[in-house]
Amino acid sequence: MNRIKDSIDELKRNSDRFHVAAAVTGSLIYEWDLESGRIKWIGDVEEIFGIPMEQLPESVSGLVEFIHPGDRLRIVEEIEKERKGGFSRSFDCRIRNKRDSEWRIWNLCIVTVEAQAGILKKIYGICRSPRDKEEPAGEIADSS
Repeated sequence: MNRIKDSIDELKRNSDRFHVAAAVTGSLIYEWDLESGRIKWIGDVEEIFGIPMEQLPESVSGLVEFIHPGDRLRIVEEIEKERKGGFSRSFDCRIRNKRDSEWRIWNLCIVTVEAQAGILKKIYGICRSPRDKEEPAGEIADSS
């Protein structure tokens, strides 16, 4: 019984660490379960997407509407590379904030850290703070 309680306590501490990291860095942290297709977010979703957490789609296909049309194909290709290869990647894309309908450049960093028997199970990553005043990293089309 103590082992179960200790495990639950450790999970709570880890969750708290993710919440603190997201708050301090102004980033979103996500966990994408490849088996269920669901994405869980930690951080200020309203800052990036302009909607409350409970309204944010839990699937990649639902999130595509937030990505600039000129960036969508590239982002989908990067996600598929990650699913197949399991390498860390970082790239910029424009994300529309639903509250003010403005496009902002955000840096997405994908890090694969969980596989079982060589099969990719989960992808973790962050969506970093806006980079409006900086030059974007990677390729971003000029179309608006």
